[in-house]
Parts: sequence; C-alpha cells; structure tokens
Amino acid sequence: MLYKRHELKRKINHDKFVKDCVITMVADTFQKFDLILKWTRKLAASRELVVDKAQVTNALENAIRNKYVAAYEVSLRSPMSAAKLSSHTTLRDLARPARYSTVRLQELWFYATAKGKRSAKGIPNLSGGKL
Repeated sequence: MLYKRHELKRKINHDKFVKDCVITMVADTFQKFDLILKWTRKLAASRELVVDKAQVTNALENAIRNKYVAAYEVSLRSPMSAAKLSSHTTLRDLARPARYSTVRLQELWFYATAKGKRSAKGIPNLSGGKL
C-alpha cells in the first residue's frame, strides 16, 4: 500500500502511540492481553483514535521483539513448595519466562523489561490528561 507523506506520518504516529500504550500497560504489573487491549482502546478513544485487536497484537509482538516486553507463564502449580506459598505470594513469584506465540496470546502474561519500564509514557501522558 502506498501512502502520501502526511498519511505515512499519521500512520507512524498512530503505530507508535499503540506501542507506547502497550508498554505502559505492562510497566507496573503483569497483564493479560485482554486487559492490554481494553486499556489501549480506552487510551486511544481519549485521543479520538480507533485501535483494533490486530494493531495491539502487532504492537505487542514488536515490543517483545525489541525487548521492551517479555512474555510469562503464570501457574498456581508453581515449583515453589506449598509451604513457601503464602498470602504474600505475588504473580512475580509464580511467573516464569515463556516463549511468545500468537497461539498462546490469551494464556500468557506480559510484563515490561527494564528497557520497557524506562520507555513507558504513563497513562496521564498517553491520555492527554483525560483519564
């Protein structure tokens, strides 16, 4: 598809916005894809933008490929002994690095890497102060 210069700039800015949303959504806590999608759409709507599932999936894959985000498996069948599990056990304690694949998109959890945390924009910044 050929783009005119202003259309290309708008597409690049839109794609960057979606990527920034995805990274920000996982900068502070582990998230499932459905919640990343929901909040990315909400942030986009605050800017009068429309974002679809494919765009968020592509942004997530790009962020993983560029080491801003990592994929994890979270299992209650943790290798931790039952004696070590407590009310203070967090997702971080139960998460294990996993290989990303689109087939596993719904079962994986996502979290920002150190690089991703440094580049996260923050929800107020992304929403233009509207959320």
